Amino acid sequence: MSEVIIDTNTASLAEIEAAIEKLTAALESKKESAKREAAEKILEIARAAGLTVNVEGLKQASSGKGSRGPVAAKYRDANGNEWTGRGRKPRWVEDYLAAGGQLEAIEIK
Repeated sequence: MSEVIIDTNTASLAEIEAAIEKLTAALESKKESAKREAAEKILEIARAAGLTVNVEGLKQASSGKGSRGPVAAKYRDANGNEWTGRGRKPRWVEDYLAAGGQLEAIEIK
């Protein structure tokens, strides 16, 4: 990491802003490193005591459930738009329902 040395009495506004950006990025990096180190220490202590903990922001060992792959589309309109039925409804579904349509009518069977 480089040093940021600036004389605020003679530096231009752009130079001061650039220095602030560099310092802000360095600060965030240091904070993240400190959080990671603290989380790793917590996990180490918990493991030594035979405990299982979930520390936010720290990857845990896989439980084996993992990703199950893509989900097949459950709904399709006349234009070929598809939706799995999961998550937020796409605009084309919202428009279709607002026009009085029923989900059952566009369900893929």
